[in-house]
Amino acid sequence: MLIFLIFSLAEVENDNLTSPLENQTTTEITDISNSVNSTEVNDEKEILEDNVNSTLNLTNTDDDDIQIDPDLENDAVSEDFDSKVLEALKENSTLPKPTPKPRVKQEYLLEEGIEVMQPEPEENESADFEISLNLPLKPGDDPSSNNSKPQKIIFFNSSKIAVGQVVCSGPNTRKGKKGFCECVEGFEHGDPSSRYGCYHCNQKCHIKAECTYPGKCACKNGMVGDGVKTCLIPAPHLLKVDLLLVQAIGGENITVTYYTASNYTQEYGYCKFGSTVVKGKILNDGELICPVPPSSKRGLKLSMSFDSETWSENSIIIMYHQRSSWISIIIKLLCFFCGLGGIIFYIFKRQKIVINPEIDIKGEETPFHLSKQTYQDDFSADL
Repeated sequence: MLIFLIFSLAEVENDNLTSPLENQTTTEITDISNSVNSTEVNDEKEILEDNVNSTLNLTNTDDDDIQIDPDLENDAVSEDFDSKVLEALKENSTLPKPTPKPRVKQEYLLEEGIEVMQPEPEENESADFEISLNLPLKPGDDPSSNNSKPQKIIFFNSSKIAVGQVVCSGPNTRKGKKGFCECVEGFEHGDPSSRYGCYHCNQKCHIKAECTYPGKCACKNGMVGDGVKTCLIPAPHLLKVDLLLVQAIGGENITVTYYTASNYTQEYGYCKFGSTVVKGKILNDGELICPVPPSSKRGLKLSMSFDSETWSENSIIIMYHQRSSWISIIIKLLCFFCGLGGIIFYIFKRQKIVINPEIDIKGEETPFHLSKQTYQDDFSADL
């Protein structure tokens, strides 16, 4: 029993001696681990921020048109943000980080259309800036056909990165329940995520027209008209043809060069030779190829149309080369030789006629003295 108590006391002393060391070692390991993790996280955030900021090629402008959503200041950091957006920012740029001073609202416009803003921070806050990834329209684009995605904002605050809220800055737009921009009631046309926003047309547009910015009916697909009552296929204007002389039997292909005032395009067209209409094929913008129909006439007027109803105002004369058959050639030769023979016979017969005073009217020859005596008798009788 005594021996058992001695061994128990020895184990208790050993525990008291080793526990502080183990606890201290465990605490030190935990602190080192936390320090390493915190350092790695901060380093990763700093590297990520530097990479993102280095991708922004900024050109300072003086415009203050873009408004910042005040809710962005209270947005929480999102860990599952759009990785593709961040990868694009990290890989596609090599431009310096915008300086936070002076602390006034500034706007930057990137080469690729990314809009960057640096708002004036409140007291005891670091300077923040946001990036709008909604690309603006290109010059000449129709805002009604802009199918860009809703605007995304990436909000930077020190080393924190978060996906911000959608900003609907276009006229007659609002943020929908799902977080996307939408048109308000009564403005059903347009793109709510674009800077042009939504609009409406006061008049009902033609079935072949559409409502365009800022609220005007316009014919679609290059048709011409007021967009309300009429939308017609435009009449082409003929410029030239590659063949002016064609065979009378037809079968050749003629290429017509034309132009239209609008950007109307179609796969097929029509050519009219006199009163004969044939269907052709449009090779490219401004050229139509048509088969030539046969004709017995020397020339026909050529005109063109897209719908076989509205024809070009001008026309080009196409000459037909008439080919003669062997029978017609033989008949013409016979007629020629017959006519030539008749002329020769007439000339030969005229050369044999000689005017002779000794021949009377009846063509009978009489002696000269008898004729003289007869003349004298007639003269005496008259006296």
